[in-house]
This record gives sequence, structure tokens and C-alpha cells, in this order.
Amino acid sequence: MASSRNSLQRFAGNFSVDSSNKIVYSIVAINVAVFATWQYAEANAQRFRDGRLYHFMFRNFTDSVQNLREGRVWTLVTSAFSHKEWYHIILNTMVLMSFGDPVWRMLGTRRFLAVYLGSAVASSLSSIGYYSYVGPYLRKAQNKPESNTIHYSMGASGSIMGITTAFACVYPWSQYSLFFVINMPAAALIGK
Repeated sequence: MASSRNSLQRFAGNFSVDSSNKIVYSIVAINVAVFATWQYAEANAQRFRDGRLYHFMFRNFTDSVQNLREGRVWTLVTSAFSHKEWYHIILNTMVLMSFGDPVWRMLGTRRFLAVYLGSAVASSLSSIGYYSYVGPYLRKAQNKPESNTIHYSMGASGSIMGITTAFACVYPWSQYSLFFVINMPAAALIGK
């Protein structure tokens, strides 16, 4: 009983509000605001058949080959603040709140933002590269017809992976719980 209480207290401690670290909370606030905008845009499009805001969100808050071809390079970053599903934003927020503060304390604001935003750009480019080159190559190798689907991606997972990797590189043996059940070293969580 005492060990489960300690585990719960340790987990809850990851979410304690520390006014010295405004950057992590600012990122969470931006993610929540963009998420709320997606929800409003989708409801507006379905209920009132007004898709203008939804179209704006797709053009400015998702990464895709089409967005890059049309000159919207900012989507390499803005897509990392974009979530459409509840489970996606909740999971990313929980991981950011767990790892963000210690990484911010270790790196400082500028380096933290460099890792976070650099990881956003790298993951966006990786996603675009996969759907533009690797995916079509694999479809062709498997004798499957070409897909005419426009692929897009969004979410902070790439940025979060950058933060968790930075943490695991400095504290590889620090214990974390996978799905709040299986304790393992931070390095194992990221596959180092």
C-alpha cells in the first residue's frame, strides 16, 4: 500500500506547478488553444457547413508536401502544436509535463526551445519524406497501386521525442513507468 502511494505521489509530482518554468506551461497552453480551435472548426464545418476555419487549420497547422509546395514552410513547426484527438493531446501533455521540466532545467529556455522546435521540424520533414518517397517505393515494391491520398500529419510527438531523448541521454538509468505499470530505465523507454 505504501509503495503504491509513493508511486502515485511521485507521478503527481511530475505535474506540480512551478512558476519558474513558464515555457513548458506555455507550450501546453498553445497546444490546448490549437486543439480547441480544431474542435471548433470541425464542429462549425459539420453543423453549419462552414469549412473556412477547418480549411485554414489544414493549410496552416498540418505538415504535408502540398503545404510545402505552396510555400507554407511554417507548418513544419505549427503542426507540432496541432492535435485533433483527445487521447493524442492528453498523452503528449502528460509526457511533456513529466520530462519537460527536468530537461528545461538542464538546458535552459533557449536550448530547450531549440531541441523542441528542432525536433518538430525534423519529425515533420521525416513524415513528409516517408509519405513522399518511402511509402510510394514500398507500395510499388509490393505491386500495390499508387495512392492518390494527400497525406498530412500533426502532433507534438516528434518534439516530445526530442525532449525525452535529451532526458534519457543525460539520465539513462532514471526510472519511469511505461503506461504507469512497468518500471524501466529512461533509456529503454526511448529505445536507446
